[in-house]
Amino acid sequence: MIAVNNDEQIFHLQTLNSSYVVQVSDAGHLLNLYYGQRLEHRDNLSILDHSYQVKLGSTTAYSSEDERYCLETRKQEVSTSGKGDYRESSLHLIYTDDGSSTSDFVFDRYELNSNKPCLDGLPQTHSPADGDQSLTIVLREKIKPVELHLHYTCFVQQDVICRSMEIINLGSTPVVVDKACSMNLDLSSPAFDALHLTGKWIAEGQLQRHALYKGVFSIGSNRGVSSATHNPFMALAKPDCGEMTGDCYGFSLIYSGNHKITTEVSPYDQTRIMLGISDFDFRWSLAEGERFTCPEAVMTFSHQGLGKMSNNFHRIIKTHLIPQPWQNKARPIQANNWEATYFNFDEGKLMKLARKAKDLGVELFVLDDGWFSNRNDETSGLGNYVEDKKKLPGGLARISRKIRQQGLQFGLWVEPEMVSEDSDLFRQHPEWAVISPKRKPSLGRRQLLLDMSNPEVIDYLYQQLADVFRRAEVSYVKWDHNRNFSDVYSNHLPPDQQSGFYHRYVLGLYRLLFKLKEAFGEVLFENCSSGGNRFDLGMTFFMPQTWTSDNTDAYERVAIQQGFSLLYPQCCMSAHVSGHPSHQMLRHTPIESRFNVSCFGLSGYQLDLTRLTTFEEKVIMKQIRFYKQHRTLLQQGDFYRLAIDGGNQQTAWIVVNDDKTEAVAGFFQGLQQANPTLKILKLPMLNTDGLYQVTSREQFHNIRQFGDLVNEELPLNIKDRGILHGIVANRVLHPSNNETYTLYGDQLQHLGIPLKSQFTGTEMSEQVSHIGDFGTRLFHIRQL
Repeated sequence: MIAVNNDEQIFHLQTLNSSYVVQVSDAGHLLNLYYGQRLEHRDNLSILDHSYQVKLGSTTAYSSEDERYCLETRKQEVSTSGKGDYRESSLHLIYTDDGSSTSDFVFDRYELNSNKPCLDGLPQTHSPADGDQSLTIVLREKIKPVELHLHYTCFVQQDVICRSMEIINLGSTPVVVDKACSMNLDLSSPAFDALHLTGKWIAEGQLQRHALYKGVFSIGSNRGVSSATHNPFMALAKPDCGEMTGDCYGFSLIYSGNHKITTEVSPYDQTRIMLGISDFDFRWSLAEGERFTCPEAVMTFSHQGLGKMSNNFHRIIKTHLIPQPWQNKARPIQANNWEATYFNFDEGKLMKLARKAKDLGVELFVLDDGWFSNRNDETSGLGNYVEDKKKLPGGLARISRKIRQQGLQFGLWVEPEMVSEDSDLFRQHPEWAVISPKRKPSLGRRQLLLDMSNPEVIDYLYQQLADVFRRAEVSYVKWDHNRNFSDVYSNHLPPDQQSGFYHRYVLGLYRLLFKLKEAFGEVLFENCSSGGNRFDLGMTFFMPQTWTSDNTDAYERVAIQQGFSLLYPQCCMSAHVSGHPSHQMLRHTPIESRFNVSCFGLSGYQLDLTRLTTFEEKVIMKQIRFYKQHRTLLQQGDFYRLAIDGGNQQTAWIVVNDDKTEAVAGFFQGLQQANPTLKILKLPMLNTDGLYQVTSREQFHNIRQFGDLVNEELPLNIKDRGILHGIVANRVLHPSNNETYTLYGDQLQHLGIPLKSQFTGTEMSEQVSHIGDFGTRLFHIRQL
């Protein structure tokens, strides 16, 4: 809810557990008084304005009317330069009538609404519930004909506030937007750790945590996409904040292009954080009556640690960002042919994979890269929306029909924003490629970008994609984007708009996706950009799931999915069981571990199913049955990261249903330690009075793991790596040691699941758990 005190010009935004209080100062500036744990609304909230009431040396007084009022020490909702605030500003405008760049925005009016204002052309949160309100505060420039519309929406149950800003030129001369952040927030304390996600290809989502110090710290992307380098997300946490306790703030941007998140700790021990489009190579001219709309920012406060912060983000994404048809709909288990065949496939090979996938229990078959004509490697064919008739004599229509006749859904890979130089599209329209004039282009993955700022390109792509999707009768589309930007230039844009190309590209992409979303609302779209190179809330608005990383190694995926889980729920992360060894790491990881990691995402299989051993076939069928049985919980349950005392090589997660009567917990190990200590999994999120049964998922070892030691379990002697050893290993399911416990919720909270001791080299018995290197366990937990 939003309460307004008109006498004191105070706006109090409340969610279930947080309060956000802003006030109009006597000088007209919009100031933040408080953001934190929920306060009751009272008439004396102006007491929260804890500010300097003395003159400060070496500062600039805003006006001679009050020499104690200084913008450098005030906590502002919009910060500009030129009137005494020497911190990084969130908004910088240039007025072309006189060339000046000083701005001074003051309060003009406000409006309350039960509906959200629409941010034209941009993805945004949607479907506010009863009790959710929006506030628009209008600020006007004191002497220039420019207005700012600041939009705030409270999502009460999710403990989330969304913010955005629009800049409107009401004058007759252009105004140039040089920098425009979606939000500015000043906090009273300097004592924060910054948490953010860095990375690179096949190593995305790597969590960084470090203290902020006096000065400026920023992250962002100049790659044209939101990037794996720095995800558009940051949390500010108190140093003592952990998963379940402590104060923290979380921020993210609903945007898919260049972005920047800046923090600054001032000499006066205030911390400023700003989110928005990057000001790198960015200028946007507003003619009379035009407006510039900033992407929406999402922010949340938690006094119950990082786990509650993530839970807030997960809930807003699942209920108010993901396309409504997919919010609670089960996502299918898929088989993707990429790591099974790469470009080397034909219709016969695809049908063998599809038949085997159906036999194993898979529900969706996805044809990946390589179906375009003349597309046998990365060098050619991209942009040819005609099937390769050598590989697919009957085209997409026939292969799709034959796969659907097997009882499978059909999915298709596309990369619409790219073009090969050796392609019919490039030969017909070389001017549509992003190439700097008179320069030889620098290529990424041997391909060029298409100019998405050009409406002709958008119209062409829509026609081609719509035709392909209808012809193939797709139920799923994997949308890839395999290179970053270079040689940035548009043949479509005039010279004075080239510095806005990055943003115009994103707006063009969004125009295309809005059209496809309307026409193909029943199709499940999966976002991909060489994995997680464009994993952001903007793409999540259109595509409810993302190919989290091209790295399908289970051990690497634990760190990747753990990092991304700070912001994204598991129903947004596609995670597959891949081949052996890993194609990215050459690591040998047990197939049960590959599956257990994939369970905390949208599970699927990306390996050659036609070359499985009998052991692997039997195990995969049991895995798929388990996933289907618990799919709703695994995909839609509340996700938490669990702490393990002394678990430097170990990670644990849990998903819990709404009433906390059922859960699945995962335990993931790196290298096994010698003579390991006992481990417990504390579960503080269950019903304390409930009685729970904890049962490990039935898992199996390949006996090759034990070498000659297998003879201690058998009545006959088998030679290690001998013929008989191989026959037994490929056909016999050797069960892992099952664990079953019955405990009350308070015991699980304070004691935890008392895991069996791991193998120490002395004995193999029912009381010893054989987890091993890169081993994992799943536990099903249900209230009796």
